[in-house]
Amino acid sequence: MEYFIDTIDVDEIIINNQNFTYLLETHKSYYEKQLNKISSNFINNLAKVFINQYRLKYYATLNQLIKVNNVDRSEFDFYNMNSFDSFLENTENTIKVFTEKDLKILKSIIGIADVFLRNALNENNFESLINSFYKLKDKLESNKFVLNNDQSITIARDYGTPLVKNKSVELKIR
Repeated sequence: MEYFIDTIDVDEIIINNQNFTYLLETHKSYYEKQLNKISSNFINNLAKVFINQYRLKYYATLNQLIKVNNVDRSEFDFYNMNSFDSFLENTENTIKVFTEKDLKILKSIIGIADVFLRNALNENNFESLINSFYKLKDKLESNKFVLNNDQSITIARDYGTPLVKNKSVELKIR
């Protein structure tokens, strides 16, 4: 079975800041809320796409390494099934990226993880494959795109430059 693997570049995505003057003439607050929600959901959905692209590249790299190395794969299967996949599935469901700037930061984080994946193939090195995942995990958590296991974190996210100024959301986890 063949699987679809392709990449999307952030710069290829057209995110235009439209001026909805006529739409906002009446019921301005309603339409501003709707436009802000659409924009932030679109960006967050793109972030999920980037995470899934990384997962596919990770598996493609693992497949190539196993193909050229006759190794005992039980350890790698254990980590994939118990740690890597659960974290990446959770990340896909809980990632919080709402601004274009955050999306570009996420893409650069994934770019760093991709360097480790390429290095794993070039040097035939399983350790680089594993380091790729841990670099991604560490950077996602340190940039507060996903929550780490520390349950006392307070997160304040800015929704970028919304149509309504000074809009922010604070989430307290206990």
